[in-house]
Amino acid sequence: MFRDYDPRVKILIVMILTGVVVFDNNLVTQGLIVFLTFILAFIVGVNVINTLYKMRRFLTLLFSIIIIQSLFVQGGHRYLYIGAITLISEKGITLGIAYVFRVIVIIMSGAIISTSSMRNTMQGMVQLKLPYELALMTSIGVRFLPILMGEVRNTHVSMELRGIDVNELHIKRRLELIGRLFVPIVYSTLYRAKSLSESIDMRGYIIGEKRSSYYHLTLRKHDIALGVIVIIVALVILNRNYGGFI
Repeated sequence: MFRDYDPRVKILIVMILTGVVVFDNNLVTQGLIVFLTFILAFIVGVNVINTLYKMRRFLTLLFSIIIIQSLFVQGGHRYLYIGAITLISEKGITLGIAYVFRVIVIIMSGAIISTSSMRNTMQGMVQLKLPYELALMTSIGVRFLPILMGEVRNTHVSMELRGIDVNELHIKRRLELIGRLFVPIVYSTLYRAKSLSESIDMRGYIIGEKRSSYYHLTLRKHDIALGVIVIIVALVILNRNYGGFI
């Protein structure tokens, strides 16, 4: 049974993980952050195996970026080359792996945040003194993305029901259909955005006005403990590369 951690602690975890993995270019450090990300995701209740399974096609694309990166970035030892043309180099592979590590951490960070309800996440952002507008836009964005993906899926299914097999079409015809696919999606998106705007106005929301809430989050012992542990581990990892950091 996983504990229900405070969303502010999860936000802190995400800030530390993404901050270190983005700004630290050391491959070993990034690998440690990826490992730490999986551990923390498991602790807060993320089904890591299921998340990776859903990402399986996306991960295949990411790993192909490692090879593509080597074609455009050269340096270090040449692992595969034809004459003077380098196909796979040490620097290219290093940068490609670093990119994959960053993307994995960002995706898992989103999974960590999603373990809290949107109401709790918004309240946590407000109590962290972040603008309410930012919390509201984050909430809308998180809720809107699955709806947009559903619209794409429904449009694609409707094409298949009409006997159109996209995978069997010529590349030129396939691109034309993809272009037409966006017409109903854009229309549906604009319609939903208009309805959402009217709904917000009807509820009396005014940008910049101070808002009150009966709901209040309180840090508990296990929240503080997890936050302190993450900060200490992050400082130790940074100190490994930057002597005298702590």
